[in-house]
Amino acid sequence: MAQFNITLTEEELHGLFLNNNRDKAIETLLEKIFNEVLRCQSAEQLCAKPYERTALVLQLNKKQ
Repeated sequence: MAQFNITLTEEELHGLFLNNNRDKAIETLLEKIFNEVLRCQSAEQLCAKPYERTALVLQLNKKQ
């Protein structure tokens, strides 16, 4: 299982605790969490980080 870090701005953090911006802050927090989970899952499935080529891609490029 992958580990990941999520960075929040000061405004986002304050929004989680203030009633007037709470919905938007939670929306932003969930969006960041889900995006990071998807990045980790895709890297795990492809065995490559973003913008990194795998051995299979390099082999396919050589055949062309």
